[in-house]
Amino acid sequence: MPGLDHHWTENFLRRFVAPAALILCALSIFAAQSFSQADQDRLFSQGAKDYNANRFKEAQAEFEKVKSGTHAQEAADMVDKIKKYNEAMSMADEIMRRPEDELDPKSAESAIQEYNIAIGIKSDGPGNPPRKLSNAKSAKDRVVERVKGFLADLCTKATNAASKGKYAEAAEYARQ
Repeated sequence: MPGLDHHWTENFLRRFVAPAALILCALSIFAAQSFSQADQDRLFSQGAKDYNANRFKEAQAEFEKVKSGTHAQEAADMVDKIKKYNEAMSMADEIMRRPEDELDPKSAESAIQEYNIAIGIKSDGPGNPPRKLSNAKSAKDRVVERVKGFLADLCTKATNAASKGKYAEAAEYARQ
């Protein structure tokens, strides 16, 4: 066409029309992916049902889809709860998988604390945290008794060695 500068037209298309087309395309994709308030409510309701039925993976997936509306903050809070619950149970279970002869009182106490965190979030949650808490407390009691027995034995040996004038031997027992 006479009078139109080819460079001006190309520049106009590159600077204004192409970005505007990209923005419109992105908005149409976003609109297609966004959920109405009724959809958000339905997702939240299904997430709550899954949570109450201890289907945490499904509940988390539903809650993560709730991005707007009246339940958005509550859904985000539920995702955080699920993550904290799973983390606490996982940490405690990892500790308690150790053979009891490799378990020390401090580690057992850490597992007990983690199970208590999980129970504080959902006492009837997946993995039966109250039962696992009870088992961890029993294991800790056994470990403490084992340590006490070991220390009492060392003390007896050290005392016996010292009473016989074997001070170097007594000192060795004391260092253990």
